[in-house]
Amino acid sequence: YLPVSENSTDDMYTQLVAMIGTVKNTYLNTLLKKLFMEDQEFLKSFEEHSAAKTVHHGFIGGLMEHTLSVAKMCDYFAGAYPMLNRDLLLTAAMFHDIGKLYELQTGKLGLATAYTPEGQLLGHINIGISLIHNAADRLDIPEETAMLLEHMLLSHHGQPEFGSPKFPMFPEAEVLSECDLLDSRLFEMFDALSTVSKGGFSDRLWALDNRQLYQHGRKGSGEK
Repeated sequence: YLPVSENSTDDMYTQLVAMIGTVKNTYLNTLLKKLFMEDQEFLKSFEEHSAAKTVHHGFIGGLMEHTLSVAKMCDYFAGAYPMLNRDLLLTAAMFHDIGKLYELQTGKLGLATAYTPEGQLLGHINIGISLIHNAADRLDIPEETAMLLEHMLLSHHGQPEFGSPKFPMFPEAEVLSECDLLDSRLFEMFDALSTVSKGGFSDRLWALDNRQLYQHGRKGSGEK
């Protein structure tokens, strides 16, 4: 009995590929296809990987589930705010946590069990930037395009105390940071409340500022 995503890996990957197909910028589309559709070793690892060791989406398939969720939210904001560069935003959303493939060590069962030396010394943000930089260099991606993507990865945790060396410095970077934070916090909330009866409170959650959460009822319960 292993903790796995409730969503089908194949279905999530199909949605991801469909989203890649909507990225019109030739350079960004090429970069996405290279990693997510052509690099089979990268893809196999990405499909099975956890998004964390102990916090949000810490299960098999968690990285893909989190990535797809963030990308969907970013797509919504790109529609709500047409001044955003949708191609840049979606590409960064799909790439924002790829460094976790090398930050987290997985055991034989596929779960993240520890941090790798690279993960401890560099962290997934720096690892992800290196992956993007090297891939962009091989594919002759324009320097400014690569730089914008790298900044979005660098700043996606929002603040220095959360691991980002830079604050988001343009709108797309801000949206990515907020969507990443929102998805992680909602996961923590839904997970904590899953075992709490209506009218009760969860234990204090250190990942959510030691808040206790209130269970007001569930969607679809039929209660008025």
